[in-house]
Amino acid sequence: MGRALLSIMVMSVLVPLDALGDPGAVASLDTAWVTRVASRLAVPPVGTSTSVWVAKKGAVQAHSLTDGSRRFRHRVSGSVRLYDMGGDSVLALRRYLKGSVSVFGSDPIRLLYRHTPGRRILAADCRGSLIAVLLGHGSVGLLSGPQWMPKAFPRASVQGWATVQVACAGDDTVLVFSRRDGQTMVLRGDSLIALGTVFRGGVIEAAGFGDRLVLVGAEGTLALLDEDCSVVWECTLTAGLQFDPIVHDGRIWAALRNRRLVLIDMRHGEFLGDVPLSGPLSCPMTPWHDGVAWATFDGHVSGVFDTRLSPVRIAALARPPVGIASAGTRIVIACEDGHLVCLQSPAEHRER
Repeated sequence: MGRALLSIMVMSVLVPLDALGDPGAVASLDTAWVTRVASRLAVPPVGTSTSVWVAKKGAVQAHSLTDGSRRFRHRVSGSVRLYDMGGDSVLALRRYLKGSVSVFGSDPIRLLYRHTPGRRILAADCRGSLIAVLLGHGSVGLLSGPQWMPKAFPRASVQGWATVQVACAGDDTVLVFSRRDGQTMVLRGDSLIALGTVFRGGVIEAAGFGDRLVLVGAEGTLALLDEDCSVVWECTLTAGLQFDPIVHDGRIWAALRNRRLVLIDMRHGEFLGDVPLSGPLSCPMTPWHDGVAWATFDGHVSGVFDTRLSPVRIAALARPPVGIASAGTRIVIACEDGHLVCLQSPAEHRER
């Protein structure tokens, strides 16, 4: 009954067929599958090339991208957040009390390793196989595989930091710490450098760009730093960010609180264009083809294929999604009532 009702709720799914070799055409895509995985979902899913991962009360689960069947279940206690580590690996982070870090692999699906630092995890970030963890009392460490690698620098220098981001710039692993008042510090190699740039609300994204480093602040401050952390360019967006931006292939996609999706060139900090949003986002954006997809509180799921910034309606739901994820070439939508809706890719439509 629930499966049939949800199928009716998913309205027309539209994408332009430019990517399919038929410019200007519009086609309706089919729902690949619908399945209920929990009584309630609150955490966005994570997609890999073969599976969709969800965190629900008491468990982390992987579901087949082909038909939605459950492939794996791992019991957990407390609330868990999922991160995409790339390479078909998923990070499950339990932050509170004695936090834990678990990494799952997809070929075959299994728990690769689990680390319990023994203290509350204040913040964490991952980049590829590297996981940076900020603990209470100023303790910081890196995980690459099951080995814990504490970073050696004066303990007082990281007291009070609220966020940590990890990035790979050239041959260096870079850690970026920030406070809520905007003060920011970068650990690159053996050098711990305080930045003059203020990132109000803290740094929410750090990404390598060659040997340089791009930082994005919660209130819309962006900066490109050279190897010595000198500022190459700095700019402030017209409004704060709704969620973490997507940083990919030399570009920054950012959804602003003034209901605009903007595209920024990382090389020069140049504004490349923007797209109006139908309302505030209900969950973080996800990469989609060469662009991004997003969901708004009116229940609409939309996206742009590429830098041409031509928005398309992907789906319309009765209630706003709590998360969307790219999984292989498909889009998976997580609903608050515990359903997952998987939409076929444009290529699958063309093959029919």
